[in-house]
Amino acid sequence: MAFAKDLKRRNVLQEAVYHRIKADFDLGAQAAVRTVKKVCDAYATFKANLRAGNYGLEGSKRRIKAESKPVRFRETSAQPFDDRMLTWNLDTKMVSVWTVAGRLKGIPFVCSPEAMRLLAQRKGESDLVMRDGMFFLIATKAKRAGVAVVHVDSSNTSRQCSECWHTHRTNRVTQARFVCRSCGIVLHADHNGSRNIAHRADAAWQRGAVNRPRTP
Repeated sequence: MAFAKDLKRRNVLQEAVYHRIKADFDLGAQAAVRTVKKVCDAYATFKANLRAGNYGLEGSKRRIKAESKPVRFRETSAQPFDDRMLTWNLDTKMVSVWTVAGRLKGIPFVCSPEAMRLLAQRKGESDLVMRDGMFFLIATKAKRAGVAVVHVDSSNTSRQCSECWHTHRTNRVTQARFVCRSCGIVLHADHNGSRNIAHRADAAWQRGAVNRPRTP
């Protein structure tokens, strides 16, 4: 709907699909609202990447291909929760999370002392992220803290060597192991990918492609 009818603004898309997705997927009101927001945020990120040139120049084959298809979400992609869908109990170190199967209560969590201090001050969203079959909750603070955000195209970051830039699918030997077929460097795959993202973020920063929070 967002792509087919070009409904990328949150209020417009929500008006068009809110009641339908509640009924079709048996979602609560807040879950339906968060679904709409996630879609709109994804298209905002896509638009920022277009402006930053991360999909190539206007009219290039890569950019045309990217613009010709809707944004899709992986089944295990990060899911945002606000305080009405996820409740932190710092005293007992447990969380209560809304799910499509009902609310799950009394889920224990662990974190570092520094993270616990940050949680005590947090406001806004938390993201539920799956990594290597495990779930992690990440309390997002960038916008609240006034931290600038750089949008990075993540394509091929798992296949590209962060040392010599050689890119090939066989570089990713296993889920965890990266071995460059060109320079021979061996890294943990996640570490290699994070280095690539950092390089791209730095390049975007140098170009001035930065999304800075508004000054109150």
